[in-house]
Amino acid sequence: MSLDTPAVPELSAQQRRCHLMLLLFTPSAPVGLCALSRINRVSPDVSRQDVADVNHEIAHFHALHITSPTPDEYQLEGSLYDRRQCLIHWLRRALRLTPNGVETLFIPRLNTCHGHWDTVYHSRQINTLLTDAERPLQRTFSEHNRQFILHFLHYCHYQHAHCQHQTGTLHTFAPAQQKWLRQKPEYALARQLCRSTFGPLGRERFADECDFITFILSVIKTYCYSPAAPESEQRLMGQIERVIDRVEILTGCHFSQRETLRQRLFAHMGAAIERCLFELKIDNPLLNEIEQLYPGLLSVTRQALKDLEQTYGLRIPEEELCLVAITFGAWLMQEGVVQEK
Repeated sequence: MSLDTPAVPELSAQQRRCHLMLLLFTPSAPVGLCALSRINRVSPDVSRQDVADVNHEIAHFHALHITSPTPDEYQLEGSLYDRRQCLIHWLRRALRLTPNGVETLFIPRLNTCHGHWDTVYHSRQINTLLTDAERPLQRTFSEHNRQFILHFLHYCHYQHAHCQHQTGTLHTFAPAQQKWLRQKPEYALARQLCRSTFGPLGRERFADECDFITFILSVIKTYCYSPAAPESEQRLMGQIERVIDRVEILTGCHFSQRETLRQRLFAHMGAAIERCLFELKIDNPLLNEIEQLYPGLLSVTRQALKDLEQTYGLRIPEEELCLVAITFGAWLMQEGVVQEK
């Protein structure tokens, strides 16, 4: 009689790459090819390809590079700011795709680096601050976002304590970006989280960290409009109303489900404006297809967004423009308007 042992599920390519990035971000010696292959349960050749694919992605989106100090060993190169920008993306992805990897690969290595981070204390403090802020901010911090914020601030604490001599000082946002962040309702919460995370800081470093924490809170926000929304969000909805008006004029179409459309656009444009203001790139595999099939739709969308771009002092890149165009295209098709090849 034999007992069948359940097979260990094979990791997907995205899960393997998340593990690679978690290892590269943690304070240890360069990541060895053999160790990486063992953790991901794949051959060295597969691991080498994962490294190449991830290196291509982070070079394009985050200005970081994976280097090899010795053959078959890998480490991450880049500034404090670019590392944090990159970690926002990869930590959120890892918490979604391989949360066990975060708990077994990322957090233990941060904990063994220094003894100044009390996980229980900081978890309680940060969660209390987030809970207390939900009502005045009119937003809910999900369990996923709470985990992300806690782990990200843990990394920032490590980075502040141990990496400055290697990677320089934290990037200071441009004056226009600072103004944008410091006018946000989340800025007061960011100041509290900064004190809880770092303790006493010099004046300039405290300001920089508050700006960056406000940026984090903005990037992970899910936008949902309500009549009681802050003034900045009411202003955005006013701009979206004008965008819809412009599309209706340019296409000669009246949207019969306008309320649903404006809510959809608000949810997208709130996040898109943040990405544009801080030059965060996105990948849009549909861009080439939409450019070929619906050039007129893209042109109409670009024209309709001109006033919004001027109001916020930005230029919406083609990848973001395409997503807005797709939303309008879906509504126009319902009205029987889009007929392009």
